Amino acid sequence: MVGGEAASNLPLSSDLDDRTVAYVLKARESFERLRRGASQLAGLLVLAAIGSRTAQGNPMLEMATAVHQEAADGLKALKPTAQSAHHHFHLCRAAERLGEALTITRHVLHLDEAVSDRVSGLMKEALEDLRWAGRALPGFELVNFSQGCCAMHGAPPSRDGNKTLRFRSTGERA
Repeated sequence: MVGGEAASNLPLSSDLDDRTVAYVLKARESFERLRRGASQLAGLLVLAAIGSRTAQGNPMLEMATAVHQEAADGLKALKPTAQSAHHHFHLCRAAERLGEALTITRHVLHLDEAVSDRVSGLMKEALEDLRWAGRALPGFELVNFSQGCCAMHGAPPSRDGNKTLRFRSTGERA
């Protein structure tokens, strides 16, 4: 088995062979970079939703693009084992979808609703692949804040009956 502090921080199964454990430890970096890139692009979409329609020159787009490229380079360098092949497949799909979303965002002049919807759809696919990767091997879990109890306390129902978060302005009473 691979030793060291990094290995002791992950709940790795004794069913994994040494080469797969080594893969897991190396793949964590790419997984985290993909997660970070998706978060940065999501932040840019939030800005677009509240009125900022340009993406070009925004530091979040540049950071997301750079971190995605690092993740993609890391994935290319990995040598998946038979045990990690399914996991690697989903990481590569997530990188591909996030890359498509970033490419679209970089090449449009304005993040209008149609573009934001397309980018958001690709990001959802990327995150779903990251979730599948998280299920394929230990140590790759995503935190899903939308399922947390604190996310929904006091949230008013939306038109479709789902709970939504609503932020009050400083002058508004509870």
